[in-house]
Amino acid sequence: MVWAAMLGEVSILNPNFEDSKTISSERRQVPRPWGRPVPQLDHFPRILNADAAGTLTSRSNVSDASTSQLTYRGLYNTTPEPRAIAELRGSGGPVEPDNSRSRNSIRALENAHSSAIHPSLHLRSSSAPAEATPAVAPVATTGTYDVNNEVAPNAPYFHANFQRGLRQAKVVAERISSILGTCELARDRDSQIHAMIETANELRNFTAPSLCKIGIVGDSGVGKSSLINCLLDEVNLADTAGLGAACTSVVTEYRSRSPEHTAKYTIEIDRMTDSEITDLLNELVWSYRFFHITDLDVQNVRSDEQTRLEAQSKLAWDTLKAAFGSHRELTQEYLQDTTDGAEERIKTQLTLWTRALEWPGDSHESGWLGTSETVSDCKSKTQRFLTGNLWPFIKVIRIYLSSQVLRSGAILADLPGFHDSNHARVKAAQDYMYHCDEVFVVADITRVSTNRNVELIFQKNLGSNLTNGRPSQGIALICTKSEDLDVDEISTHFFSERSNPDTGRVRLLQEQLEEIDMHPDRPGALRQRDEAQDQLNYLFMTARNNYIEGLVRRNHAALFNSRRLSVFCVSNKAYKEHRKRSRAHQLPITGSGIPALRTHCHKIPAQAQFRIAHHFLTVSLKSLVQQVQLWLAGGSQETMPNDATVQRLLETIQQDLRVNTSNSVEETREAQKNIAKECLVQPMTTNLITWTQAALQVSYEWSALHHTQYAAFCRNYGSWGSGKVAYTEWNLDLISCMLEAMTMCWEDHAGRAANSMEELKRQILSSLDGLLSQVRDFSGAPLFAQAMETKIDSIKHTFDVTEADFTSKLESIKRDASFNHKSGYIYQIMLPAYRDCCRDSGDGVAARRRHRMRQAIGSDRSPVLFTAIRTRLHNAVFEVIKDVLKDLHLELNEILRQISSNVEMLRGSEARILAANGDFLDRLAVVLRAVTGDMENIEEMAARIKREAEEIQ
Repeated sequence: MVWAAMLGEVSILNPNFEDSKTISSERRQVPRPWGRPVPQLDHFPRILNADAAGTLTSRSNVSDASTSQLTYRGLYNTTPEPRAIAELRGSGGPVEPDNSRSRNSIRALENAHSSAIHPSLHLRSSSAPAEATPAVAPVATTGTYDVNNEVAPNAPYFHANFQRGLRQAKVVAERISSILGTCELARDRDSQIHAMIETANELRNFTAPSLCKIGIVGDSGVGKSSLINCLLDEVNLADTAGLGAACTSVVTEYRSRSPEHTAKYTIEIDRMTDSEITDLLNELVWSYRFFHITDLDVQNVRSDEQTRLEAQSKLAWDTLKAAFGSHRELTQEYLQDTTDGAEERIKTQLTLWTRALEWPGDSHESGWLGTSETVSDCKSKTQRFLTGNLWPFIKVIRIYLSSQVLRSGAILADLPGFHDSNHARVKAAQDYMYHCDEVFVVADITRVSTNRNVELIFQKNLGSNLTNGRPSQGIALICTKSEDLDVDEISTHFFSERSNPDTGRVRLLQEQLEEIDMHPDRPGALRQRDEAQDQLNYLFMTARNNYIEGLVRRNHAALFNSRRLSVFCVSNKAYKEHRKRSRAHQLPITGSGIPALRTHCHKIPAQAQFRIAHHFLTVSLKSLVQQVQLWLAGGSQETMPNDATVQRLLETIQQDLRVNTSNSVEETREAQKNIAKECLVQPMTTNLITWTQAALQVSYEWSALHHTQYAAFCRNYGSWGSGKVAYTEWNLDLISCMLEAMTMCWEDHAGRAANSMEELKRQILSSLDGLLSQVRDFSGAPLFAQAMETKIDSIKHTFDVTEADFTSKLESIKRDASFNHKSGYIYQIMLPAYRDCCRDSGDGVAARRRHRMRQAIGSDRSPVLFTAIRTRLHNAVFEVIKDVLKDLHLELNEILRQISSNVEMLRGSEARILAANGDFLDRLAVVLRAVTGDMENIEEMAARIKREAEEIQ
């Protein structure tokens, strides 16, 4: 038995494994119709219901208790769904009510809020959306299972009060937009009122961005597509049956719908760029021709390697045939032409055919955009690209939909595998995977029966990302088909000793099932049997799953160094079977592991999402309210003498702040370049000859290899091994001296680059402090000073985001300069030399290959290899410096523009004109007092939750 083999890996099997220790030993019993006690599983997931008032309560079969846990139905709806398609929705997020009609009357808004200037966050004003917070489905319901009733993770972003705060913030923005919209200047695009309305409308449509990519990899047949469908709670949306090579080559992303997406499904298809197409065609031609025009037997190529090369050649032919099969000239004989210049002629012709491809009429330069209202239509439109002659040139397919698992900002990405694929596709897949925040490795649960199998699964599916992935990237092993149970084996291994608190329950459940089978006609027997079987299956699956999860974590966490490793066991089959029942049962669905994995998907972006939402509440929305306050204050009699002060402040911002900011950014740009030169470029320049000599010495050692072994290394681009030759990566050996010498250089660069950015931030904030010192002794000064403090917070946030982006991009460059993956500098630079060696044959080929490799390395006079690495590194770092500081400068200028706008508000030119016409200013003052009270509560709540989260950490 496969499980016997797995369980035999530990010397002493302890059925009372660690997870079971947390299970309560208390036992409850409820009478059965014929008198035998039935065990009640008190440690099953707590079930939440909503009372009439929308208050969450926890209910088991025997007791009720209040709880503040939030369900996804109570999550701030970042992607409101159009009413027209609500009835077509599968699992997506809840539909928020359309409150626009109730807000048409500004008087209604004022009246609703006049008696609640300082409402507490847990109470809604009469004008707020009347939304209850429903809950998790009970163990047995009268309807189908609803994923929105699953309990959200215990994280600050999912705190019930924080989510209420997000809703209330939306109401604040709506109220401001509505009251300003009644002003006669609302339609004047040059007015301050119109600008504030636009800002309010942007804020009331605040959406949590899709910012966390979860890459999903796995072999064919392990249930990867089924897993994605279950996570999305969709039926066959991710079905790839019949798509052949297309579905194994194209990344498919599933993203949460944005407000601009009005259909149930929005499909976005990205085409390759011209340079990417050129790389692809070059790789296809190489893969096909090398197998067919090279005498592999003469080179003593092993049979397994010949099989691999043949598979790559066949894949290349199938791809070319799919793309250009309509051209009669495309034959295998044409591709196997060995006359002079044939390869270049073939590439040129393929490029011309590519340019002549007919894309759908509604395509655009970078791809295609379409919509669908049903799964079948969505699949039909995507397959239109994946089954014709266009799929080889498709890079990414994005499907936007409303799905619970995506609502926190996660992106599920179905990734192609690395095996049996061409170099260009593997390079793209490796690069995409590197930038994922987490990678799900999907495997059949029967394949994780030994440590070696688990290692092979990771190696095959992660490729180079196994050893050089981002330190912050998580890895999760997803074991599918957990419903495949050997009851006798599990009973023996996990429930045969009294030390396991669930042993007695298992025996009672088994006895109950036997008794029911003996009396099948008794009233309620069928229901009793289903419930008992569900409980027994849950215990069996949970015991086996917990054991596997613990075993994998203990034995394989070291593979990933400091990266986090998670393990989940799931049953796509059990989830789908019970999900579609008219009377859904919570227990089997929970036991399927899908809800737990969905929760994990929400946890991954939760911290980043909290930072973004917290900034929205405490800076973006607060800035809007302060701007309206300044505008209103500018119209009062007290501020009329402010014109001279306002003019002076504006001149300071324009002449000093903007100029100083530009100068500081430019100085930082030059400082960052100098830091890169001193820490990275100059050390490389100094050591070019030393490293070249060391690399040449390494290449001399290769001469001891048999010429067939040397050729094998070249065919595998320097990474090869056999029974007689230890697996070696030539490329890493060539740069080993460089890697050792540059370790401290990279650390020094990271520290100095960070200090330079900190100094820029200090200079900008110091300039703003200087402006604040001028704000005194005039009406409106306290308001303006408060608004300035908020803008300072905005600048700090901008720097935090910029520094994180800068660090991430530098880490990516360091990876390319230090590792031997497909995008690595050493790999890219040495690739032509390896292929030249592969093309060569005949007498004296061994000597010519050795000479060609040494040419690629260079000499004391011409250190080719390390000069090329230095050039790539220099260009990449300088490009990042330019782009990052350019974006930062734009952000800072926008904040300065907003500060200037705040100063202009103090002139009060618009407000003074309106003061003489109607009661708009009075009505605005009423609403402003109300939303100011809301903002005080929102800020207090956000600060408290952030403080509590920091204390826990």
